[in-house]
Amino acid sequence: MSSDKNRYYDRNSLDLIETVERKSPVKNKDGSVDTRRKANIGDIKKIGGLPSVTSIIHDVYARSMKLNEYITSNLVKACLTTPFPQMEDSSKFDEYFSRYQEQVVEKASELAEAAAKRGKELHKYVNGWISHGERPEDPVAAKICDALKQYGEEYGIVEFGEEEHLGSAALGFAGSPDITGRTDKGIFIFDLKTTDIRDKKGKLKFVKFSDLYDEWKLQLCSYLLLVKECRREQDFTLVQLIADRNTGETAFIQYEGQEEWSRGFVCLLNLWVLKHGYDPRTWSIT
Repeated sequence: MSSDKNRYYDRNSLDLIETVERKSPVKNKDGSVDTRRKANIGDIKKIGGLPSVTSIIHDVYARSMKLNEYITSNLVKACLTTPFPQMEDSSKFDEYFSRYQEQVVEKASELAEAAAKRGKELHKYVNGWISHGERPEDPVAAKICDALKQYGEEYGIVEFGEEEHLGSAALGFAGSPDITGRTDKGIFIFDLKTTDIRDKKGKLKFVKFSDLYDEWKLQLCSYLLLVKECRREQDFTLVQLIADRNTGETAFIQYEGQEEWSRGFVCLLNLWVLKHGYDPRTWSIT
């Protein structure tokens, strides 16, 4: 169920670094020739690339219990919808089980990928609404936009900004706040998460700050560091916007202790540096 979340960016242009030139071209079976390969951490060290916020978090931070529960839930769903193969030879149970396990993991990955795909669609709809002011035809996306508009009116947000890619060589990382909102007094920074907003009993899962996943807190507070560095603003409010990907129901939770969680992210960055033997903050051309 794991996916490659490692992303790196050019320290100057902030372009995504996905591939690098091969030393020697590779000829494929179909006759085509590959002159590039996927970039790895060794390549990034040489060119001084910046890791993304999510790369740092997923690389050095263990998943929270809440996130593990979501992964386990997908595995259980996959088990219930994937019949165990009929064994013709009971002495080969381990072989049958290994095959079944692969099928279950693949099915669970499909469930997670479908949820992630829907999340990306909803992010795109919200960004489109912010850019063009047109209410989405998708009913779930429309409810999310309506809720965001109402929240903005309540807190005096005069203008929303769509997702923006930011990076800082001085800070040593890059990231993309989903939504910003400008008021007369300062900036709101929103991170949109699409998930199941209610538990199996119909109770809201996210009501207060302590209900949020630690990974979410670290991610949004890293964006605070980037916006401070890149935009030189002073007054910030961090808001976790959680939207149900199936119904469009939303919850807005303002952050507490954002300076402490920002320092926590820097601690993760330092661990990432220690793990890889590379500090993008002090890199220089040799």
